[in-house]
Amino acid sequence: MANMSYCRFENTYGNLKDCFDHINDKLDSHDEIIARKHLIDLCSDILEEVGQLATSEDGYNDNENMDDDESS
Repeated sequence: MANMSYCRFENTYGNLKDCFDHINDKLDSHDEIIARKHLIDLCSDILEEVGQLATSEDGYNDNENMDDDESS
């Protein structure tokens, strides 16, 4: 079922955090391996979209301070 627009980020965060917690787990399913790759690519696209740079397995570098947007 699709997320409602008023809570899509809140609902998605928990699932994405679970994926992050298990990102290096051994996967037996080819479909899961492909889905993990697609998820990583999407996360990279998201970072690019919001002005962040994905740099390594350790994290990313800020291009802009996103906290400024939240205080408006």
